[in-house]
Amino acid sequence: MVMTTSQWTRTTSLIEYEKPMFDEAISNTWDYGQVFGDKAKLGPGDQEIRGYLWSGFGLPHERKFGEDIQTEAMKEIGEWTLSDVEIALGSDIDDKLLEDMRHITEKQFLNKLGTSMGQSFSQARCLYAASVFNRAFSAATGQVMYDSKALCADDHPLYGTGEVYDNKLAAGSVSFSNIWDMIDKLRIDQYTHNGLRKRGTPESIVLHDSHARDITRILNQQYEFDGTVATGGSATGTEYVSSKNVNSLAKKNIKVVYCIELEDTDDNFMLGKNAKQNLVFRIRKNLSAKWEFGRRNRTRSVFNHMRLMTGVIDYLDFVGRPGS
Repeated sequence: MVMTTSQWTRTTSLIEYEKPMFDEAISNTWDYGQVFGDKAKLGPGDQEIRGYLWSGFGLPHERKFGEDIQTEAMKEIGEWTLSDVEIALGSDIDDKLLEDMRHITEKQFLNKLGTSMGQSFSQARCLYAASVFNRAFSAATGQVMYDSKALCADDHPLYGTGEVYDNKLAAGSVSFSNIWDMIDKLRIDQYTHNGLRKRGTPESIVLHDSHARDITRILNQQYEFDGTVATGGSATGTEYVSSKNVNSLAKKNIKVVYCIELEDTDDNFMLGKNAKQNLVFRIRKNLSAKWEFGRRNRTRSVFNHMRLMTGVIDYLDFVGRPGS
Protein backbone atom coordinates (compact mmCIF):
# COMPACT_ATOMS: atom_id res chain seq x y z
CA MET A 1 0.00 0.00 0.00
CA VAL A 2 1.34 3.40 -0.94
CA MET A 3 1.86 5.70 2.03
CA THR A 4 0.39 9.20 2.01
CA THR A 5 2.58 12.23 2.52
CA SER A 6 1.20 12.68 6.04
CA GLN A 7 1.90 9.03 6.95
CA TRP A 8 5.42 9.27 5.57
CA THR A 9 6.05 12.43 7.59
CA ARG A 10 4.94 10.71 10.78
CA THR A 11 7.34 7.84 10.21
CA THR A 12 10.29 10.18 9.76
CA SER A 13 9.53 12.78 12.43
CA LEU A 14 8.66 12.48 16.09
CA ILE A 15 6.46 15.58 15.98
CA GLU A 16 4.06 16.87 13.36
CA TYR A 17 4.28 20.67 13.42
CA GLU A 18 1.41 22.82 12.25
CA LYS A 19 1.75 26.33 10.89
CA PRO A 20 2.72 28.59 13.83
CA MET A 21 0.18 31.05 15.17
CA PHE A 22 1.44 34.33 16.57
CA ASP A 23 -0.18 36.18 19.45
CA GLU A 24 -0.67 39.62 17.94
CA ALA A 25 -1.13 42.74 20.09
CA ILE A 26 -2.17 46.28 19.30
CA SER A 27 0.60 48.84 19.14
CA ASN A 28 -1.05 51.83 20.78
CA THR A 29 -3.54 51.38 23.61
CA TRP A 30 -4.57 55.05 23.63
CA ASP A 31 -3.99 58.14 21.52
CA TYR A 32 -1.81 60.18 23.89
CA GLY A 33 -0.76 62.40 21.00
CA GLN A 34 -4.10 64.20 21.33
CA VAL A 35 -3.13 65.66 24.71
CA PHE A 36 0.69 65.71 24.69
CA GLY A 37 1.94 68.70 22.77
CA ASP A 38 5.72 68.41 23.15
CA LYS A 39 6.88 65.29 21.31
CA ALA A 40 10.30 66.56 20.26
CA LYS A 41 13.33 64.31 20.02
CA LEU A 42 16.28 65.09 22.25
CA GLY A 43 19.90 65.01 21.25
CA PRO A 44 22.71 62.94 22.82
CA GLY A 45 23.56 63.96 26.34
CA ASP A 46 20.15 65.41 27.18
CA GLN A 47 19.58 63.13 30.15
CA GLU A 48 17.60 65.82 31.93
CA ILE A 49 15.84 69.02 30.99
CA ARG A 50 15.04 71.86 33.38
CA GLY A 51 13.14 75.07 33.08
CA TYR A 52 11.90 77.98 35.15
CA LEU A 53 8.46 79.50 35.50
CA TRP A 54 8.11 83.24 35.93
CA SER A 55 5.11 85.13 37.16
CA GLY A 56 3.65 88.13 35.38
CA PHE A 57 2.56 91.30 37.13
CA GLY A 58 -0.38 92.09 39.35
CA LEU A 59 -2.82 94.95 38.91
CA PRO A 60 -1.46 98.50 38.59
CA HIS A 61 -1.73 100.82 41.60
CA GLU A 62 -3.71 104.00 41.82
CA ARG A 63 -1.32 106.97 41.81
CA LYS A 64 -2.05 110.42 43.20
CA PHE A 65 -0.41 113.65 42.15
CA GLY A 66 3.25 113.80 43.12
CA GLU A 67 3.48 110.17 44.26
CA ASP A 68 6.15 107.80 43.00
CA ILE A 69 5.06 104.99 40.72
CA GLN A 70 5.17 101.70 42.57
CA THR A 71 7.30 99.05 40.94
CA GLU A 72 7.43 95.32 41.14
CA ALA A 73 9.59 92.67 39.50
CA MET A 74 8.64 89.50 37.71
CA LYS A 75 9.20 86.61 40.09
CA GLU A 76 10.72 83.23 39.54
CA ILE A 77 8.08 80.90 40.97
CA GLY A 78 9.58 77.48 40.43
CA GLU A 79 11.90 75.12 38.60
CA TRP A 80 10.60 72.09 36.77
CA THR A 81 12.73 69.05 35.98
CA LEU A 82 12.19 66.07 33.71
CA SER A 83 14.58 63.09 33.68
CA ASP A 84 14.86 60.40 31.05
CA VAL A 85 14.00 56.72 31.56
CA GLU A 86 15.48 53.76 29.71
CA ILE A 87 13.30 50.76 28.89
CA ALA A 88 14.82 47.55 27.53
CA LEU A 89 13.85 44.04 26.44
CA GLY A 90 15.80 41.19 24.84
CA SER A 91 15.31 37.69 23.44
CA ASP A 92 17.42 34.58 22.79
CA ILE A 93 16.82 32.45 19.68
CA ASP A 94 18.37 29.02 19.28
CA ASP A 95 19.52 28.28 15.73
CA LYS A 96 17.98 24.81 16.06
CA LEU A 97 14.57 26.43 16.26
CA LEU A 98 15.17 28.26 12.98
CA GLU A 99 16.50 25.11 11.28
CA ASP A 100 13.45 23.00 12.23
CA MET A 101 10.75 25.44 11.09
CA ARG A 102 8.82 24.11 8.08
CA HIS A 103 5.99 26.54 7.50
CA ILE A 104 7.80 29.84 7.91
CA THR A 105 11.16 31.09 6.69
CA GLU A 106 13.86 32.42 8.95
CA LYS A 107 13.31 35.93 7.60
CA GLN A 108 9.55 35.73 8.23
CA PHE A 109 10.11 34.53 11.79
CA LEU A 110 12.60 37.31 12.57
CA ASN A 111 10.19 39.86 11.09
CA LYS A 112 7.48 38.55 13.41
CA LEU A 113 9.88 38.79 16.33
CA GLY A 114 10.65 42.40 15.45
CA THR A 115 6.96 43.24 15.16
CA SER A 116 6.26 41.69 18.55
CA MET A 117 9.12 43.64 20.13
CA GLY A 118 7.82 46.83 18.56
CA GLN A 119 4.35 46.23 20.00
CA SER A 120 5.86 45.79 23.47
CA PHE A 121 7.75 49.08 23.33
CA SER A 122 4.81 50.92 21.79
CA GLN A 123 2.51 49.86 24.62
CA ALA A 124 5.22 50.82 27.11
CA ARG A 125 5.20 54.35 25.68
CA CYS A 126 1.44 54.46 26.20
CA LEU A 127 1.89 53.39 29.83
CA TYR A 128 4.49 56.08 30.50
CA ALA A 129 2.24 58.72 28.96
CA ALA A 130 -0.67 57.52 31.12
CA SER A 131 1.51 57.67 34.24
CA VAL A 132 1.05 61.46 34.28
CA PHE A 133 -2.65 60.91 34.97
CA ASN A 134 -2.24 57.81 37.14
CA ARG A 135 -0.02 59.83 39.51
CA ALA A 136 -2.00 63.05 39.34
CA PHE A 137 -3.49 63.00 42.83
CA SER A 138 -0.54 61.94 45.00
CA ALA A 139 2.44 64.12 45.88
CA ALA A 140 4.02 61.27 47.84
CA THR A 141 4.28 58.84 44.93
CA GLY A 142 2.95 60.90 42.06
CA GLN A 143 3.57 63.66 39.58
CA VAL A 144 5.17 66.32 41.80
CA MET A 145 5.03 69.88 40.50
CA TYR A 146 7.44 72.76 41.14
CA ASP A 147 5.43 73.71 44.25
CA SER A 148 5.92 70.20 45.74
CA LYS A 149 2.22 69.47 45.23
CA ALA A 150 0.59 66.81 43.11
CA LEU A 151 -0.53 67.75 39.60
CA CYS A 152 -4.12 67.94 40.84
CA ALA A 153 -4.26 69.34 44.38
CA ASP A 154 -6.54 71.57 46.45
CA ASP A 155 -3.75 73.81 47.78
CA HIS A 156 -1.44 75.00 44.99
CA PRO A 157 0.06 78.25 46.39
CA LEU A 158 -0.24 81.39 44.29
CA TYR A 159 3.04 83.02 45.26
CA GLY A 160 2.17 86.61 44.46
CA THR A 161 -1.09 86.76 46.41
CA GLY A 162 -0.79 84.21 49.19
CA GLU A 163 -3.97 82.54 47.95
CA VAL A 164 -4.27 78.91 46.82
CA TYR A 165 -5.53 77.36 43.61
CA ASP A 166 -7.63 74.20 43.64
CA ASN A 167 -7.67 72.00 40.55
CA LYS A 168 -8.72 68.82 42.33
CA LEU A 169 -12.48 68.44 42.50
CA ALA A 170 -14.40 66.24 44.90
CA ALA A 171 -14.53 62.55 44.06
CA GLY A 172 -17.42 61.71 41.78
CA SER A 173 -18.66 59.86 38.76
CA VAL A 174 -18.77 60.89 35.10
CA SER A 175 -22.01 62.87 35.02
CA PHE A 176 -23.55 65.87 33.28
CA SER A 177 -23.29 68.09 36.37
CA ASN A 178 -19.75 67.00 37.20
CA ILE A 179 -18.53 67.78 33.70
CA TRP A 180 -20.04 71.25 33.96
CA ASP A 181 -18.23 71.72 37.29
CA MET A 182 -14.94 70.97 35.53
CA ILE A 183 -15.75 73.39 32.71
CA ASP A 184 -16.59 76.14 35.21
CA LYS A 185 -13.34 75.51 37.09
CA LEU A 186 -11.41 76.14 33.87
CA ARG A 187 -13.48 79.08 32.68
CA ILE A 188 -14.15 80.97 35.91
CA ASP A 189 -11.76 79.98 38.68
CA GLN A 190 -8.24 80.42 37.28
CA TYR A 191 -5.72 83.11 38.24
CA THR A 192 -2.11 83.95 37.63
CA HIS A 193 0.27 83.89 40.60
CA ASN A 194 -0.23 87.65 40.95
CA GLY A 195 -4.00 87.45 41.00
CA LEU A 196 -4.94 88.32 37.41
CA ARG A 197 -7.78 86.33 36.00
CA LYS A 198 -7.15 83.59 33.46
CA ARG A 199 -9.85 82.08 31.29
CA GLY A 200 -9.35 78.51 30.27
CA THR A 201 -11.04 77.07 27.21
CA PRO A 202 -12.14 73.46 27.80
CA GLU A 203 -10.74 71.33 25.01
CA SER A 204 -10.67 67.67 25.98
CA ILE A 205 -11.70 65.20 28.65
CA VAL A 206 -9.53 62.18 29.47
CA LEU A 207 -11.31 59.15 30.90
CA HIS A 208 -11.31 55.37 30.86
CA ASP A 209 -12.77 53.42 27.94
CA SER A 210 -15.36 51.86 30.25
CA HIS A 211 -17.17 55.21 30.38
CA ALA A 212 -17.63 55.44 26.60
CA ARG A 213 -21.39 54.89 26.81
CA ASP A 214 -21.83 57.44 29.61
CA ILE A 215 -19.84 60.23 27.99
CA THR A 216 -21.45 59.64 24.59
CA ARG A 217 -24.93 60.04 26.07
CA ILE A 218 -23.89 63.08 28.09
CA LEU A 219 -22.28 64.99 25.22
CA ASN A 220 -24.28 63.94 22.19
CA GLN A 221 -27.93 63.39 23.04
CA GLN A 222 -30.54 66.05 22.36
CA TYR A 223 -31.52 66.73 25.96
CA GLU A 224 -29.56 67.20 29.14
CA PHE A 225 -28.66 63.98 30.88
CA ASP A 226 -29.95 65.23 34.24
CA GLY A 227 -29.94 62.02 36.28
CA THR A 228 -33.70 61.58 36.70
CA VAL A 229 -35.67 58.70 35.27
CA ALA A 230 -37.96 59.54 32.39
CA THR A 231 -41.69 59.15 32.96
CA GLY A 232 -42.73 55.52 32.77
CA GLY A 233 -39.15 54.34 32.67
CA SER A 234 -36.94 52.36 35.01
CA ALA A 235 -33.45 53.10 36.29
CA THR A 236 -31.87 50.38 34.18
CA GLY A 237 -31.09 51.31 30.60
CA THR A 238 -33.22 54.44 30.59
CA GLU A 239 -32.21 57.75 29.02
CA TYR A 240 -32.25 60.21 31.94
CA VAL A 241 -33.83 63.18 30.16
CA SER A 242 -37.06 63.90 32.00
CA SER A 243 -36.47 67.68 32.11
CA LYS A 244 -36.33 67.99 28.30
CA ASN A 245 -33.76 70.79 28.58
CA VAL A 246 -31.70 71.22 25.42
CA ASN A 247 -28.25 69.72 25.97
CA SER A 248 -25.95 72.64 26.81
CA LEU A 249 -22.83 70.51 26.29
CA ALA A 250 -23.64 69.46 22.74
CA LYS A 251 -22.04 72.54 21.15
CA LYS A 252 -19.00 72.74 23.43
CA ASN A 253 -17.02 70.54 21.01
CA ILE A 254 -15.22 68.84 23.87
CA LYS A 255 -12.88 66.19 22.54
CA VAL A 256 -13.04 62.82 24.29
CA VAL A 257 -9.72 61.02 24.76
CA TYR A 258 -10.08 57.46 26.01
CA CYS A 259 -7.22 56.10 28.10
CA ILE A 260 -7.54 52.42 28.89
CA GLU A 261 -4.33 52.62 30.93
CA LEU A 262 -5.96 54.62 33.77
CA GLU A 263 -5.47 52.53 36.88
CA ASP A 264 -8.53 53.96 38.60
CA THR A 265 -11.15 53.55 35.91
CA ASP A 266 -13.32 56.28 37.44
CA ASP A 267 -10.69 59.05 37.41
CA ASN A 268 -11.37 61.75 34.82
CA PHE A 269 -9.63 64.95 33.74
CA MET A 270 -10.59 68.11 31.89
CA LEU A 271 -7.82 69.84 29.91
CA GLY A 272 -7.87 73.38 28.56
CA LYS A 273 -6.42 74.35 25.21
CA ASN A 274 -3.15 75.52 26.82
CA ALA A 275 -2.59 72.25 28.69
CA LYS A 276 -1.06 70.64 25.63
CA GLN A 277 1.98 72.93 25.72
CA ASN A 278 2.63 71.83 29.33
CA LEU A 279 2.43 68.08 28.69
CA VAL A 280 5.83 66.74 27.64
CA PHE A 281 6.59 63.44 25.96
CA ARG A 282 10.05 63.25 24.46
CA ILE A 283 12.03 60.41 22.90
CA ARG A 284 15.71 60.82 23.72
CA LYS A 285 16.76 57.70 21.83
CA ASN A 286 14.54 55.81 19.42
CA LEU A 287 14.03 52.07 19.69
CA SER A 288 17.24 50.36 18.62
CA ALA A 289 18.36 46.73 18.44
CA LYS A 290 21.74 45.08 18.90
CA TRP A 291 22.40 41.48 17.80
CA GLU A 292 24.93 39.12 19.36
CA PHE A 293 25.81 35.64 18.08
CA GLY A 294 27.00 32.86 20.38
CA ARG A 295 29.48 30.50 18.71
CA ARG A 296 29.35 27.65 21.22
CA ASN A 297 25.66 27.54 22.15
CA ARG A 298 24.44 28.41 18.62
CA THR A 299 22.21 31.13 19.97
CA ARG A 300 21.57 34.57 18.56
CA SER A 301 20.41 37.24 20.98
CA VAL A 302 18.76 40.57 20.33
CA PHE A 303 18.72 43.43 22.83
CA ASN A 304 16.35 46.37 22.36
CA HIS A 305 16.23 49.63 24.26
CA MET A 306 14.70 53.09 24.17
CA ARG A 307 15.07 56.25 26.26
CA LEU A 308 12.20 58.65 26.87
CA MET A 309 10.87 61.24 29.29
CA THR A 310 7.39 62.42 30.15
CA GLY A 311 5.90 64.89 32.60
CA VAL A 312 4.06 68.16 33.20
CA ILE A 313 5.54 71.67 33.30
CA ASP A 314 2.63 73.57 34.86
CA TYR A 315 -0.66 72.58 36.50
CA LEU A 316 -2.80 75.42 35.14
CA ASP A 317 -5.39 74.35 32.57
CA PHE A 318 -5.68 70.94 34.27
CA VAL A 319 -8.67 69.86 36.33
CA GLY A 320 -8.90 66.40 37.83
CA ARG A 321 -11.66 64.49 39.57
CA PRO A 322 -10.71 61.27 41.38
CA GLY A 323 -13.17 58.48 40.98
CA SER A 324 -12.91 57.37 44.59
